[in-house]
Amino acid sequence: MKKILKKITVFTAIFILIFYSALSGAGAYQFPLEEAKVIISDSEPEATGVEYKFQFVTGVALSSNQKITVNFPDEYAAAIASPADITCPANMTASVTARVVTCTVNSGQAHPAGQTEIIVASIVNPAKESDEGIADTHFILIETDANEGAHVMVVIIEPFRVRAEISPILNFEVEGVGAGESVHDDFTGVTTTSTLIPFGVIEPEISILAAQDLFVTTNARYGFTVNIFQDGDLRTIADYRIHCFIEGQCVNYTSPAVWVSPQGDLGVFRTYGHFGITSEDESLGADCIENYYNFGGTDNWAGLDGNFQAEVMRHCQPTDSQVRHEGTTRIGFQVEITFLQPGGEYENILTYIVTPTF
Repeated sequence: MKKILKKITVFTAIFILIFYSALSGAGAYQFPLEEAKVIISDSEPEATGVEYKFQFVTGVALSSNQKITVNFPDEYAAAIASPADITCPANMTASVTARVVTCTVNSGQAHPAGQTEIIVASIVNPAKESDEGIADTHFILIETDANEGAHVMVVIIEPFRVRAEISPILNFEVEGVGAGESVHDDFTGVTTTSTLIPFGVIEPEISILAAQDLFVTTNARYGFTVNIFQDGDLRTIADYRIHCFIEGQCVNYTSPAVWVSPQGDLGVFRTYGHFGITSEDESLGADCIENYYNFGGTDNWAGLDGNFQAEVMRHCQPTDSQVRHEGTTRIGFQVEITFLQPGGEYENILTYIVTPTF
């Protein structure tokens, strides 16, 4: 039994010696460096410009011209770095030969025992040989001339992706506004719905104001615009018309004007009455900063000519439809006639066009 135990002990010692020699390809050390590790900035195979930060605690001080070496294995490129890529401890100078990085204590100086750090930048990680999802492990040997050393390990593995999808969102709502509600500094005279502006019987020389509220919810990165378009003037079956504000001249929404009454010049039909729009949105404009499309002043109005859309709402970021001048605003509609406007039932169709920018 003693002979068997003796043989096992000898075999174990031989195995340990072989394993130790395999790890110590660049040399052997007598005492282990404490708390040895290497921190790398990127573990992707064949990544370039990777920083390797070696940290360890030495137990023995190094004297003039003694060295600390960092020995990279064969899997790394032959020219592992240049001296300019190496940061040695104070009072030490960097050099490199193939895959061996050396920090040498300057002549006449010393490196004290204790926490030590060596940084090697611009490393190219080795290629990966293991199957996908299984890391390659590489041993890097750190040794000192004081017979201290340690193997640190580097794990090389391919990166992974994180994927998620967010659906685009655009909700648009139109709500009617009751009579007696404000638009700028004036008040509505009729109650509207989302699909009808019922001006009712229009009396000469008395303007009538109506309104609708708009609500937009969107996650569009660059926000949205809301334009309005009409199919033509308010008109009867006989094609009598209430022309656009002012008196058929169709004030452009980019330069809205204060509301004025129609003049009613006999024989000049376009002066018999007019119809206009306004918006309370204060963020109109090409970039939501230059508010030169701003209806925001008291009674600033524009006309719709049946050919072009007018911008009435804009926001340049996502919105939840709760904040005034961002996700919600009020649109006003006003009509006024003179005694010369022919009788009849007048009607036209208006449409909102919402455009998100993702």
